[in-house]
Amino acid sequence: MNYPVARILCVTTLFVLSACSTTTTTEGAEPVDFDGLGGGTDTIGAPTDDTASGDTTTDTASTDGASAGACTEEGAECEPGEVCNEETGACEPGDCTEEGVECAPDEVCNPETGACEPPGGCGGTGVECAPNEQCNPVTGACEPIPQCGGVDEDCDPSSPEPLPYVCIEYEAGKGICREHCVGPTFDEAINGTYIDPCADDYDCAAPPGEASYCVPSGCESFFANDCGPDATCLPTWINDVNACVPDGLSEYGDLCDVHTDCDHDLLCVDGVCADADCAPFSAAPACGGEQQCISAKVGAEELDMGWCADACDVFYTDCPEDSWCIPELDKPSPGSINGYCIPDLGDAPEGTECENAPNICDEGLLCVKSSSEPAVCERVCDPDAKPPITQGACGDEQSCIPLLIATDAGQLDEVLDFGSCAEGCTPWTPQALSGCEGTWCLPAMFNPSDGQCLGDIGQSQKGEPCDDTSLETSCASGQLCIGADLGAPLSGTCRVLCQVDAAPGSPGAASAKSQKTNTSKAENAALGGREKK
Repeated sequence: MNYPVARILCVTTLFVLSACSTTTTTEGAEPVDFDGLGGGTDTIGAPTDDTASGDTTTDTASTDGASAGACTEEGAECEPGEVCNEETGACEPGDCTEEGVECAPDEVCNPETGACEPPGGCGGTGVECAPNEQCNPVTGACEPIPQCGGVDEDCDPSSPEPLPYVCIEYEAGKGICREHCVGPTFDEAINGTYIDPCADDYDCAAPPGEASYCVPSGCESFFANDCGPDATCLPTWINDVNACVPDGLSEYGDLCDVHTDCDHDLLCVDGVCADADCAPFSAAPACGGEQQCISAKVGAEELDMGWCADACDVFYTDCPEDSWCIPELDKPSPGSINGYCIPDLGDAPEGTECENAPNICDEGLLCVKSSSEPAVCERVCDPDAKPPITQGACGDEQSCIPLLIATDAGQLDEVLDFGSCAEGCTPWTPQALSGCEGTWCLPAMFNPSDGQCLGDIGQSQKGEPCDDTSLETSCASGQLCIGADLGAPLSGTCRVLCQVDAAPGSPGAASAKSQKTNTSKAENAALGGREKK
């Protein structure tokens, strides 16, 4: 700890001599041994009582050896930790950090002060370290006995490992040696300026909320289990490259948000850590019987690993008792909505908040988050369902709002081919006629005649910069933030919404001075999309 400069209180010794006073030696005076023990280090040059008669000689207690000031004489030596002053012939405390200065056997060198001192802590009498610790003779502290001499060695996770190694626990009481590393900052990751400090064939990574360490950078497949006991091989969908990802802490059956939340060789399946059964693309392994391999996904990207389940058509296929047909996270496509049968685990009715428990919703309901509102259980619907089609349609005064997948960073990833039922409104009409009181009607993307009541989230106006990188919009009512990039503040521009196919002069048509803009699916998702939890 750093302290400000302090004034030191002068303390007195046994012989009432100020420990920090300055003394003057009378010319010609000899050293005086006040304690009678020799050593001659008490020199103050004080005259004897004979000074009254003019005699300025001093009493000299005869001492032998170098410490008495005769270290320059032949055969004389200073005590351990002392050096001989060639000018005065006196032995003085030396700097034990310098070559040639050694401390006494019962002392240790203080590397900060250079002084020889009695050992403290475990270096003292009667202090013993734990069986898995050793004593540092310099600091007197008990320190963990290093276990790791290299990566992949076994270690005890209960014993802290000195850098550069860390002991990663992969099973109760079992650990593996890895090298510590410092991962990228947010800006480095976004801008691509991070330089990985790990050796070749290793990458710096970290489990959620844990410190970073070097993990193998390449692996064959999820099912090859070739990342070691502390990491799982996950496809990245980037150039078909696999990566070893540190295992999470959630065990089989625990709730999860992403695959990396789960323990070794587990996937996050419908919000629960579960085993992977199959590989949908390579079919190694494959599912048995009539079951289908449902691909695990990161965002909307399919991976070559998944789980076996009974396939079904959402809204049209019956599943076994106590289960229901949940939609797959697919992009919009013609035809029916693909799904698979899952157990009906929840019983929470429509409208129940589910922010921290996405699996509590009843059969046919999903946990959905809309803008800045809390996530609630909403009914699954088909955005294309219009009279006379009733399968997948919403109830009266409700609209089917398409759902979307958002990345962990909050970016809109992909619109899905199903939606959820929410309070409806009529877009492209004056606010007083839309059915939204004090808010505005956000048009649904695939069904622009339907909309969702939405409050004024942002304040930025037409043409002003914005930085909408999530479901939160920084633009005012009736506008969308176009062109915003994650990591680039205010890189987008607020644009007024219009209906692409609207005839001139009709509701939602672009003004004569405006140019219609065909936005991408990801940008359109912000129009009428909500996030599936």
